[in-house]
Amino acid sequence: MSRSKRNNINKGSLPSQRQQRVGELLRHALSDKLMRGELPEPMLYDRALLVSEVRMTADLRFARVYITRVKDGAIADGEGGNSQVIDDKITMDEKQALLKALQSNAHLLKKSCVAPLGLKFMPKMAFVWDELPEQSARIEGLLRGKALIEGSVSAVAEGDIQD
Repeated sequence: MSRSKRNNINKGSLPSQRQQRVGELLRHALSDKLMRGELPEPMLYDRALLVSEVRMTADLRFARVYITRVKDGAIADGEGGNSQVIDDKITMDEKQALLKALQSNAHLLKKSCVAPLGLKFMPKMAFVWDELPEQSARIEGLLRGKALIEGSVSAVAEGDIQD
């Protein structure tokens, strides 16, 4: 089997157990490094970044790292729920600048994470902004609004029936 076919075996299907395990180990290692502020990039010092997911290729050579930003003090305050913790007030320029800063320090992250993972080859990382928490917060807000509207309509309807 050629190398290109072997690398694309899982394309379009669910990730293997090994891909999931290595992705989760890498997510924990990256989260630890980002929380400790061990990168020499000034832009990343006072930013609370969350590694929400890491997706590995079938050959474990490449990792797509999904990043989002947490509200200031949200973790320290112990806020619960995804929509209250994720910072949705971040501009596209800030997102791009954070991703660029992470990508420029990827070699340092890669070097510092190789020992805890115990892999023969450390995957090449590409950082991507995770839009899912922002989208879910927006949908949650729309559903809350719809529930309020439906609740007020049903209250008015019940009031009309009782009169």
